Amino acid sequence: MRTLLPLLVLLTGCINSEIGTYSLNSVNTLVATCAAGVDTDQSSAWQQVMASEPIYELRVGSPENSDADPSPQAQFFRGDDSVFLARIGNQGDGIYSGETITENATVAGSGLGSDFSALLESDAVGCEFDLAVTTELDFGGDDFDQAGGTVTVEVYETQLSDNRCSVQSCLVEYGFIAAHSTGNDPGVRD
Repeated sequence: MRTLLPLLVLLTGCINSEIGTYSLNSVNTLVATCAAGVDTDQSSAWQQVMASEPIYELRVGSPENSDADPSPQAQFFRGDDSVFLARIGNQGDGIYSGETITENATVAGSGLGSDFSALLESDAVGCEFDLAVTTELDFGGDDFDQAGGTVTVEVYETQLSDNRCSVQSCLVEYGFIAAHSTGNDPGVRD
């Protein structure tokens, strides 16, 4: 399932009321890689920090602009102030998944933090790129007390801008086990 979202939706896509917060007790960096054309020093530094400081929290709920798209969102947080957002849908048997693609994104406009800024921007130039966030959450039952899953974040060179970032593609994928820490309902029940 691919969802193309304009940047405006991403900017206003915060969860309206925090419905379910999950602490990520176990996180593994499954992949952290950049294409051969990406600056080696920037690529190496980014890969190291993605592995040493992975995502630490998951929030699931309905977006503020739920009239436009009532699909629940999964939001993943990293220590550099990055927030990775994907709209998710029920696949059955306690599994929710989705992919959100934002074209012509900027670091500041798409909720990415300092580690992504160091990778994508030179001399604080707000260049543009495409951003894909894909996730699958397996709640394993009806109580939504825990979830296992993956989230993949890819930044790649946009074809639609004269001010595109000089990055062919960089991708990080995390596998995790999460425990429901606050909220009565994680916001994914239909």
